[in-house]
Amino acid sequence: MLNATFVRPDLTTFCRLDELGLVVTGQRLEPGRAVLACRVVELDDWCRERLAPYKRPRRWLRGGELPRNPLGKVLRNELTARL
Repeated sequence: MLNATFVRPDLTTFCRLDELGLVVTGQRLEPGRAVLACRVVELDDWCRERLAPYKRPRRWLRGGELPRNPLGKVLRNELTARL
């Protein structure tokens, strides 16, 4: 390959972030890692495109951080107590 050229890769195609409900707003390459800036898409629209009507949430609740134990597992009892 005498005249090989390399372009900056589009990392969003490899990460499949659209399946997580994220849209990439920017990307940069650093030594040893790639950094993606993302934002959350409108969840209602995202669910409408991907889920059957009976699987969609009826309501959305926004909260802070999930309660976790020292091992990092979500404490479901405390989470349901918040509701």
